[in-house]
Amino acid sequence: MTKRAAWAILAVVILAAAGIVTALRLPGSGGPARFVATRPGQPAVSVAFDPRGTLLAGGDSNGHVYLWNIATGRQVANLATGGTDVNSVAFSPDGTMVAAGDKNGSAYLWNVASGKLAATLTDPGGGTSVNSVAFSPSGTLLATGDLDTSAYLWNLASHKLVATLTGPGNTETVNTVTFSPDGTMLAAADDIGSTYLWNVASGKLIATLPDPGGNQVNSVAFSPGGATLAVGDSENGTYLWDVNTRRITATLTQPDGAGVAAAVFSPNGEQVAVGDWIGQNTYVWNISTRQVIATLAGPGPYLVDDVAFSPDGKAVAVAAGNGTVYLWHVP
Repeated sequence: MTKRAAWAILAVVILAAAGIVTALRLPGSGGPARFVATRPGQPAVSVAFDPRGTLLAGGDSNGHVYLWNIATGRQVANLATGGTDVNSVAFSPDGTMVAAGDKNGSAYLWNVASGKLAATLTDPGGGTSVNSVAFSPSGTLLATGDLDTSAYLWNLASHKLVATLTGPGNTETVNTVTFSPDGTMLAAADDIGSTYLWNVASGKLIATLPDPGGNQVNSVAFSPGGATLAVGDSENGTYLWDVNTRRITATLTQPDGAGVAAAVFSPNGEQVAVGDWIGQNTYVWNISTRQVIATLAGPGPYLVDDVAFSPDGKAVAVAAGNGTVYLWHVP
């Protein structure tokens, strides 16, 4: 049996187990290996794998976070925020907690094993939308980025706010936050085209990386080694910045000319998966050659809201505006 055939059979088994009846096709390398529906009719806004690659979290626009067992395709938890759009989801480094930020201005922490809500962190900006959540590599801090111009650092043991990081412009939405792999820096990006690098221990601003086109920045991601930062904007594509020199080393322009909704490195740092901001494609780029090695285009038009690489680097999850999270096998 070929590897592709094995993926196809596994996908059918998973879909049947999940109670999803649909046609599955594998149009060449990078075809959809399996896909899992979230709440019917609600766009899938965010997606994340747990550190072991056994669970997939999908957040929708109706205030729900779904946890799926990837091996069986079954839903194992339905975590309701009580709010609206779940803009961002993330697992803690040890996989015991899952966090979600919603449009109503709260970040929620759940225990993965029990499904019980452990804490609700209320946005200090007056209930403005929490656009992004990220755990520190040590699992001791949670960063949140909000509609009210700031990034916040929370102590996860006490659930107390320990730092407020506001950029020099302090007038624009923080769309995305992420920690460096060593946990010493936080990157936060905003609507007016600035990406800020903060020292986590001191709360001091280290550098400001301006978007060359002055466009809204929707996504930031550190490479596994922390030497490169991928910055995706709403117009021109993804810029790869050298973190030490603060210079752009490459520009990855989406083949369809669309802006970037999300960009994420593979675990080995050799690839970047980039989902369209307005469009239905996700492209997997080879960093060394600066070439697209896979185009992930789902069955039917949909907006790409978020993307995530599996911990083993063999699959990419795409959260789509049609209410589905697609899992793709990648070369």
